[in-house]
Amino acid sequence: MKIMVVTPYFPPHIGGAENYAYNIAKGLKEEYNWEIVVITSNHEENKYKEKEQLNEEDKEILSELSKLAVFLKKIDYENNEWLSASAPYIHVDFNAPFFLKYLDNLKDKDEDAGRYVSKLFKEMLKNSTPDYDQKNIRSIVEYLYISNLKNYGDEICDKYAKKGFEFLRDIYEKYHKK
Repeated sequence: MKIMVVTPYFPPHIGGAENYAYNIAKGLKEEYNWEIVVITSNHEENKYKEKEQLNEEDKEILSELSKLAVFLKKIDYENNEWLSASAPYIHVDFNAPFFLKYLDNLKDKDEDAGRYVSKLFKEMLKNSTPDYDQKNIRSIVEYLYISNLKNYGDEICDKYAKKGFEFLRDIYEKYHKK
């Protein structure tokens, strides 16, 4: 069995939460011999693998991590950090429709949410160009334009247009009338 421990801090960072998460992971490994994967937002201090070193299983785990967004009430700096690690690999396990739905639901929950959502969307677009569900994609892009985040909306529309997708054209033209 594979267990994922998601924690904001983990050793070598020092603290009570770090020790607690470590002891849970260690205990599960020792007691049941389960494979333990730790996902932490303090990755700047703990870079165990560079992006180039990720194997397909690592990418699958990161893709699956995106499903935890369903539990978020809003996107803040910390949530954005781990979602950013997941976003480029959303396509690996066909999680894009779920991820786009979560982003659409979170886009207006906080004054900075639009920026976070647009950056996560652009991260996802680095490796794939999902076109389902277009309703969620259109809703996100429309929100970016309405929220004065025109540059982000333009970048997303441009990515889709360059791939031959036309379903955002009307939104783009609506906000670029002369």
